[in-house]
This record gives sequence, C-alpha cells and structure tokens, in this order.
Amino acid sequence: MSTILHTLRVVTLAVAVTPSFLAASSSPAQEPADPAPPSGVREVARSAEERLATSIQELNAIRLRVAEEKIPLAQQLTGLEERAIALRKDNDRITRLVDVGALEIAQIKLEMKARQDELGYVGNILDEYVRKFESKINPTELQYCGASIEAAKQAIENNALTTQERFDQQASFVDGSIARIRDAFGGMRFSGVAVDMLGTVSQGQFAMIGPVALFRATTGASGLAVPQLGSSNPIVHPLEGELENTISTLIANGEGTLPLDPSRGGALKALVQRTNLVHVFLKGGPIMWPILATSIIALTVVLERVFFLLNDRRKRDRRSRWRGFDCGRHASSRRIRWR
Repeated sequence: MSTILHTLRVVTLAVAVTPSFLAASSSPAQEPADPAPPSGVREVARSAEERLATSIQELNAIRLRVAEEKIPLAQQLTGLEERAIALRKDNDRITRLVDVGALEIAQIKLEMKARQDELGYVGNILDEYVRKFESKINPTELQYCGASIEAAKQAIENNALTTQERFDQQASFVDGSIARIRDAFGGMRFSGVAVDMLGTVSQGQFAMIGPVALFRATTGASGLAVPQLGSSNPIVHPLEGELENTISTLIANGEGTLPLDPSRGGALKALVQRTNLVHVFLKGGPIMWPILATSIIALTVVLERVFFLLNDRRKRDRRSRWRGFDCGRHASSRRIRWR
C-alpha cells in the first residue's frame, strides 16, 4: 500500500513537471535566439523522466497484479455473497421457528395451567371424599385405616409435598377405600383394641357385617362393639348365653350363623315394600271385590258404546253414499230429458 502511494506521488510530480519541461524544450525551436536552459533544469527534467518511466512501469506492474488478484477476489466475494444469502435464509427460518416456538410455548403454558386447575379440582374432590369417608364408616374401622385417612387429609395442607406426591397419597387412599368396599361384601375381619364394660382394654379381632361391628377378645369374650365419644376404642357390650358363643365362633372361624339382623330392620322393610298388584288388591280387604266388579261393568259399558257408535257411523256413511248416487242419477235423467 505504501508503494502504491509513493508511485502516485511520483506520477503526480511528473505530471506537474512535464508541461514546464515540454515548454522549455519547445521554446528553442520557436525562439532560437533564447539561450540554452541551465544544466540544473536539464538534470531535473531527466530525473523526472526517469522517475516517470519507473512510475509507469510500477503502475503497469500494479495493474497486472490487481488484474491477477481481481478474479480470486471476485470469486471470494461471490462465495461470501452466496454464504450471506444462505445465512439470511437460515436467519429467516430460525426466526419463523422462534415465532412458532413462542406460540407453542404459550399454548403449552395454557395447557399446563388447565392441567394444574384440573389437578387442584381433583385434589379438592379427593379431600372432600376423604372427609366424607371418615364420617360414613364405623368408628371401629379407624383402627386399621385411620393412618391412611390422616395422611390423605394432611396431603392437601402439606406445602412441602409436590403436586405429584400429594396426588399419589390421595390416590393411594382411594385404592384402599375401594379395597375396603370389596372386603366389606359378606363381612370383613381385622385386628384391633376395644374396651369392656369394666374399662379394661383388650386386644382382639373385629368383624364388620354391614353396619354392625362385633368384637372377640383374645380371652374369648365377645359382644357388640359400640363407638364411644371421646375415644377411638369402642366399648364392648357382651351378649348372654348362646348369642355370645355364636358371635365368638363366627369371628374366630369367619363363617357361621349371625344371631341378629345386621341391616337393623332394613331387609324386613324392603321385603314388606316389595309388592305387586295382586298383593295390593288382597291387602285392600273385602271392599276391593265390589270395586273390581264395578270397574268391570264400567269398562264393558264403555266398550259397548264405542262399538255402537263406530257401527252407526259406518251405516250412516253408507246411506249417504247411496243417496248421492240417487241424486246423480235423477240429475242425469233430467238433463237427457231437456235435450
């Protein structure tokens, strides 16, 4: 770059000196009487000519070099332009992907919020189910499922648990309640603690048959397990005679005859209410027979009147058609007679 600047300076100086030199060289031909230029001017002119020739050579060499380097530079420029176009296309594609990704992220956030709301709603329903379940079961059953009920109740209030852990605990309780329903068919047995009439705490086994809870202590004493206020342990009311032995055998073996109605009269009530028309008629007493006879007579009269009216309408329609035929025949005869 410095060489090119030096060459341009020399060329500029040569161009500036050349007119004066040409004027000095041409002046003797026009004015032969003028004296010859001094030797210093000739030396300067000769030096300028030499520098001009050298500069022209250097300029030609530079032009050749520029021409040689121009093609690779043009090719390199073309490649860079193509690369810039490709990068611009990639930029447009990435921008579109970013826009689409932003829309998808917004949609995913909305779906996540909807799922979180659903989980919250399901969690509230499960919490309500736990509390209602606790109030519906026999207090005696809290001895074997009370821990799971408390864990499910505290899951909704424990902020240290994640949503997944909270939901897992509640779902585990629901599975346990479903297993309890399966076990409750035909009665179920479980170990527990009860208090007898003297206040002694006894280990034993409970038997749940419908809403009735029975208890058999390890000592062999048995009876009805009745919940008591302020305590999780039920109190056992013993039965006398054969009833106690029957209950003890039933709880120990898991099968036998139950000496009481576990439905508390519900089965008898359902049997009484299961009636039909004949049962209602017989239950009405002797007055139902006159009512039945009157109903049959009234139905017979209604049917007879209906058939009579239908037959009479059919006969009147037939007479009307014949009357119309007669009128038409008489009218045609009168027209013929008029002609």
